[in-house]
Formats: sequence, structure tokens, C-alpha cells
Amino acid sequence: MNLSNIKPAAGSVKTNKRLGRGVASGKGGTSTRGHKGAKSRS
Repeated sequence: MNLSNIKPAAGSVKTNKRLGRGVASGKGGTSTRGHKGAKSRS
């Protein structure tokens, strides 16, 4: 067992959601912020 071949447990590492990268990605457009209101604005 070396430090060079340690891997995380299966299912423990998730890919992060990339927001605002086009409508076709599924997370574009409003980028999960809804439409109006203070929290939707930058």
C-alpha cells in the first residue's frame, strides 16, 4: 500500500454541476435560480 495508488471509495466522489453553460446542458438559462427576485439577480 503506497500513497501513489490510493483511490476514494466507490460512490463517494461526485462531479459538480456546471451551471450556466448553455441551454442544452440542462442547467443553463436561469441556472437553477428561477426567474425573478433578488436571489435570482447577480
